[in-house]
Amino acid sequence: MSRAHHPRLFVRSWLLLAAAALLVLSVLLTGPGVIRAQEGGPTVTAVAVSSNAGDDDTYAKGDVIRITVTFSEAVDVTGTPLLKIDMDPADWGEKKAAYDGGTGSTALAFAHTVVEPNLSTKGIAVLANSLALNGGTITSASSQIPANLAHSGLAHDADHKVN
Repeated sequence: MSRAHHPRLFVRSWLLLAAAALLVLSVLLTGPGVIRAQEGGPTVTAVAVSSNAGDDDTYAKGDVIRITVTFSEAVDVTGTPLLKIDMDPADWGEKKAAYDGGTGSTALAFAHTVVEPNLSTKGIAVLANSLALNGGTITSASSQIPANLAHSGLAHDADHKVN
């Protein structure tokens, strides 16, 4: 009997082939499952200016503009994530509000202290999809799955001017 037709060699070849096929199938089935789990992380459900600009609807030098970002579930935060706000007229440009608290809850606070020469006659805006980790993390408090940072923006709001 030739080596190529030996029954044990034939069985071993099929066992190796079956094991390889199971390994490939395992990788294929596990890969999408992991991706789905990552997609199941917390999402941003709301963005709002949460500070009060006072009776004249205007923040002055030294006042703190606070923005609340709400997630679909409690999140844990490390580091100092940043959120972009926009001053108008445009030449005053984008400013950053830094993470200011809320880990372990659904509501994260971000703060920007007004300095010279901040100015926004039409009110501040929060730029869409501008939440950045800045070297930190935002993850589900229960599963540690990273949060999806996509979010809507807020248009310039005359109730939150800066002078």
